[in-house]
Amino acid sequence: MATAASLIAHSLAPATTAGYFASFELYRSFCRDNQVRDVLPPVESVVLAFVSSLFLKQTSAGVAMRALTGIRSVCRLLGTPCDGLRSSQLDYLMRSYKRLLPSTKRIPREPATYDIVRRWCDFLASLRSTTGSELPWRVARALLVVMFHAFLRAGEATAGSDGASGSPPLRSHVSFFSDHFVLYLPESKTDIFRAGIHIRVAANGSSLCPLALLRAAVDSAPDKRPSAPLFQNPDGSACSYAQLSSLVTYACLGCSIDASRYKPHSLRIGAATTAALLGFPESVIKVLGRWSSACYQIYTRMTPARFAKVSAAFASSSSVSLEEYGGMRGTSPASIDFDNLAVVFGSCARGPALADL
Repeated sequence: MATAASLIAHSLAPATTAGYFASFELYRSFCRDNQVRDVLPPVESVVLAFVSSLFLKQTSAGVAMRALTGIRSVCRLLGTPCDGLRSSQLDYLMRSYKRLLPSTKRIPREPATYDIVRRWCDFLASLRSTTGSELPWRVARALLVVMFHAFLRAGEATAGSDGASGSPPLRSHVSFFSDHFVLYLPESKTDIFRAGIHIRVAANGSSLCPLALLRAAVDSAPDKRPSAPLFQNPDGSACSYAQLSSLVTYACLGCSIDASRYKPHSLRIGAATTAALLGFPESVIKVLGRWSSACYQIYTRMTPARFAKVSAAFASSSSVSLEEYGGMRGTSPASIDFDNLAVVFGSCARGPALADL
């Protein structure tokens, strides 16, 4: 049983498990404050009182839903019944909760398409000093471009917000070749068996060539040990998520772009959006982004202007050319493969701008 419990505990990513227990802590604190001795299994009356207390505190419906998800997930991990969460009374209570106290609507994240990333990198290159996040400018440019071309999640390229937690890539995790590099990720969100994955990124000869920029960052790193972080601060420590977030904000402000709409995850969204506009089929985008479900579809964004052009094309006798939707310059989707992905992305620098996405 000890082995089974250990396997079950590792069935989810550490960050996911931590999030569930953090939400569950709200419920446990409520039980402790109200002298409820048996926290688990959850009892319907206690759960209803807990949700009602959150409502009285003006806690958003989103937080309440996450708390219930945390309770349910902890019960499943521990093998505890959770019948108290399946009542019709709780369903009706949450309906009223959402209607009377809806969640605060978040500002949607915009995709950092190739043109946006190019503007950011050009701005950082013009400074050749500070980047607003203490990262050297060569490292900052390499981080942005590699994350874009490799469809990386922020947690796959940086350490935790404290700069110490997480599993940032190491120098030993990258292998350089004449026309490409291979990045090894020991673990990632969809790698449930933690077998590790290898991501191949090709050179493209442009000013944002991922191979050239990463090589320059690696060669200029202060700590050249194989066990050192791939993306380093001047003191050799790993770049943190907080630094990446500050870098994106700083680059947006330097380019007169609304920084409130761009976050580190905008790079992954931007890569998916750019690939879609270049004509890549959805099945290829799903593989490139390592999505295990159809959730990747929410990352391909269209602006009202783009919808207007599509509508106009439907109404006209001649369709809008593909070149206007991504600058493919005659390259058909069927001729695109993983090896020349970076080359196709690089052609964006020579084709129409994608900044209006």
